[in-house]
Amino acid sequence: MTKTKNINLSTTEFPTVTSLHNLEVGKIYKTTTYDIFTPLMFNRGVAGGIIPTKVNKIISMIINSLFYMFVVHVEINLKGQIIDGHHRYMALLRQGLPINFIINSQPQFNCDDPSEILNNVSEYNEINSSWSDKDAYMSALGFNEPAAMAIFNLKKYIDNNGVDSNAFTPARVIALVTKFKKGLAGNKQKRAVYCNDKHADVINSDMFLTEIDQIIELIKFLDGKGVTPWFFVRAIMPLEWSGEFSFKNTFELLKKDNLITLKTNHKQKTITTKNVENYIKDLIFDYHLEEKVNRKNK
Repeated sequence: MTKTKNINLSTTEFPTVTSLHNLEVGKIYKTTTYDIFTPLMFNRGVAGGIIPTKVNKIISMIINSLFYMFVVHVEINLKGQIIDGHHRYMALLRQGLPINFIINSQPQFNCDDPSEILNNVSEYNEINSSWSDKDAYMSALGFNEPAAMAIFNLKKYIDNNGVDSNAFTPARVIALVTKFKKGLAGNKQKRAVYCNDKHADVINSDMFLTEIDQIIELIKFLDGKGVTPWFFVRAIMPLEWSGEFSFKNTFELLKKDNLITLKTNHKQKTITTKNVENYIKDLIFDYHLEEKVNRKNK
């Protein structure tokens, strides 16, 4: 039987400091003066920048010698703001253990705009456990960034119209704004998109609200029919964007067929995005064919 090897915190000795005064950039230091560090507000979308469950998990692993803390625990900017290692910082603080840290002088982490620093931090941390889309949105919302605020107000509008706005994830709203078909599946967006003035202008426009009203009507129609509404949104919206066939006309064909053809063809199969796309294309093809016959008979 193989014996589990204990993995402990790095015991490498580094200079012990009690302040950031006269420290060299890029050199590793050690401290138990925890107040020289400042967590970034709305890191990962949390007001205080710290997620308690992540801290508790790290503490548990430290206690059980299961967590290797690396040589550098925390990375900070020139002002002492944490740009990597928020949860390691808090776990070590709560355990009264020394923190090994390094100072990063790169301009993107040392600008005057704290929200812009978070844009760069969120991208920097993608090499580790990346920010979720919710983290990015909530962090931008914490700074009242324009696109995040526009999405927040839009979600209230959707809820007030009798549809659960949770399906309109921030990532999907941005995909509708940028007319990005793949994004309608809910692909993660970067934090910076929620700080974008132009995106906010689109979301707040009457034209965009008309699109949202159409999608709300579609979701209400599909409710209880055992299908995923966003499969249909992904199939119909690109047709609208390209000018190939309008949302309104596609929806009329859909209501007329009432999913009969789709249900008949896929009785024993799971309905997928591709199924729905082919179904919508078939409806439109049949419509054009019927129109052609009608014109010929006139």
